[in-house]
Amino acid sequence: MNMYIRAAILALLLLSLTGICAAADQTSVNIQTFEISMKNYHLHYREAAPDEEYGGMTGVRLAYKNQNSETGEYWRIMYETTTQNDKYNGEYMDGTPCLTTTGNKINTTELIFANPIEGSSNAYAYLGLGFHNWDRNILGSGGYLEKYSWNYIPIGYRNEFRVSSKWDGAFDISFRYMFHGKMTAFMDPASPMRFNLGNKTGFKLELPYTYHMSDSCSLVLNPYYEYWGIRQSNVMQGYVEPASHNNQFGIDVGLVFKF
Repeated sequence: MNMYIRAAILALLLLSLTGICAAADQTSVNIQTFEISMKNYHLHYREAAPDEEYGGMTGVRLAYKNQNSETGEYWRIMYETTTQNDKYNGEYMDGTPCLTTTGNKINTTELIFANPIEGSSNAYAYLGLGFHNWDRNILGSGGYLEKYSWNYIPIGYRNEFRVSSKWDGAFDISFRYMFHGKMTAFMDPASPMRFNLGNKTGFKLELPYTYHMSDSCSLVLNPYYEYWGIRQSNVMQGYVEPASHNNQFGIDVGLVFKF
């Protein structure tokens, strides 16, 4: 329930901060949209050590986009959140084998700025800044909390096309250049260990399709594949965070409102 309360609060904040109102729209050349979608995806995380997590996940995606109708350039802020358990199969940092459940809290916030590619009316290049956080709470006897976080720079390409009078589609691909990666392990809550994660480039491919139900409301179906990876960390008190990668694939289903 907390996840949905946070999503609703952020939605209200975005709407109020951007000043979306009828009076303003009458004189504005900007096209504004707000998306709220349910996330449904499969997560498979694996470390170089015998350690993996997997399972079906659900969450919420919120996105606000502001596009200049004359130049085509736009900016978009996006927030995704998931709070759900999955399966853990591996070993603790002291080498003890373990098969249990992990409580997850995963948040991603991303801001991008996009410009049309010269000579094209429907292709865009974009650049931005993102923040990713993962609280990984390995449950059960001997379990402990790990907090991962990193920043990243998304560099992407998007091509939009018309399928029919009611349907639009797009091809969206971005590379995510990670930096300032951190992981804090609370094996001893009184003395947590802090690791510097090795940087690795992430990747996301989206194939969104939009069905226009009216001039102001559309249904969006967004299948996607997402990859994150980290390199081995520094050594801390004889421990090291091994290299790892995370594959996610799923579909976001929601509504887009145009103002």
